[in-house]
Amino acid sequence: MRFIFLVCFLSFYLSGNSQTTFSLSQAVDYALNNQIALKKTQLDIEDANYQIKEILSQAIPKLNGSVEYQRFLQLPTQILPEGSFFEGDPGQGIPPNPEEDLEVQFGVKNSLSAGLSLSALVFDGSVFVGIQASRLARELAQSQVALTERDVEENVKKAYLAVLIAKRSREIIELNIQNLQETLNETAEMYKSGFVEKLDVDRLQYSLSNLEMEYNNNENMIFASKNVLKLQMGYPMEDSLIVSESLDEYTDVQSSVSLASQKYSFENRPEYKPLAVTEELREMDIKQLKFGYIPKVSLFANYNQQLQANKLTDGKWFPSSIVGGTIDIPIFDGRDRAMKIQRAEIRLQQHQLDVEETRRAMLLEAENARRDFITTLNRVQDSEDNLELAQEIFDVSQIKFREGVGSSVEMSQSESSFYQAQSVYINALYDFIIAKTNLEKAIGEL
Repeated sequence: MRFIFLVCFLSFYLSGNSQTTFSLSQAVDYALNNQIALKKTQLDIEDANYQIKEILSQAIPKLNGSVEYQRFLQLPTQILPEGSFFEGDPGQGIPPNPEEDLEVQFGVKNSLSAGLSLSALVFDGSVFVGIQASRLARELAQSQVALTERDVEENVKKAYLAVLIAKRSREIIELNIQNLQETLNETAEMYKSGFVEKLDVDRLQYSLSNLEMEYNNNENMIFASKNVLKLQMGYPMEDSLIVSESLDEYTDVQSSVSLASQKYSFENRPEYKPLAVTEELREMDIKQLKFGYIPKVSLFANYNQQLQANKLTDGKWFPSSIVGGTIDIPIFDGRDRAMKIQRAEIRLQQHQLDVEETRRAMLLEAENARRDFITTLNRVQDSEDNLELAQEIFDVSQIKFREGVGSSVEMSQSESSFYQAQSVYINALYDFIIAKTNLEKAIGEL
């Protein structure tokens, strides 16, 4: 008993005085708000929203401004050839104009220009398809969130129930230790009175020592199970945590029987939505490529003011403006786009085959999960009946031993069978709640 007291004291000391208590639903809610995987999928949705705005911006008119200043340190020189303006008539004494090659400089030293340019996309089919595709990308990201939430809930539930199983196992071990300690005390008194041999006392002491070691191992299991639960919840590993619910709330076999008859539907699985949206995206890829054959229409307008002067203070501004439009007409691209369309159609067909393969795999998963659930359901009921029988045998053997009509060997064997039946029952309970969770996931109820 000193050993058990020491373990309990250390557990209390290490866990600290302030602890956070969670029910299963609270643990799931905490995980949905703190799990890193979910935070990443939320960022994917935010990224998809900005992607939509990015593509929408291509259809919004663009306005740009520009300012340019130039100063000629040396004005460029050009040559006016002899007679450029008037060849003259040497016979009549009329000289050419100019009479010889003339070096001239045009312009002024300073030039300052400022302008605005406006452009607008009137029609581009691929842009409008891209907007639709980006919205589907956001829908895909949202469906991935639902899928991640399901996985988080599944992992938290299994981890939480593993802690409850370990705690139930501890309760059983504590009860066994208490009963065995009483039997050991009674047997020790009987030994002092000469009714039993010392071997009987030693055999009980050996069994008690094994139970205490098993208790210690179980404490380590609870500690490890809680750490797994913290990890699945996104809970700080250094903080303490208490599970508030009882295993009985999740091992009611009778209320779970109806689950085995639940119908399976692929559309109820959260995996279905991402697959359906991805198929639409594949179709959008083809549509966007085909729109590349349609002409693109855009408009533009420019307005500029230019200052020319040798001195900026006495120059003069000269305006200029222009409006126009462009039509880009694809004529022949060497069948580049046609090949891209063919490849996009192949990717769509591949995805459709993936969907069919996933559909069949999930149907198989549901059938296997249903079979495992029924098997574990029967195993729990059988192990519970065996445990009751083993306990009756153990109780009878204890009574016979205390009354002196039974042997310690008989009691030891019944004790061993009783502990084994307890272990089988605990394992059956664990397999049952895991199989139940797997079936709920497989039929889309989780």
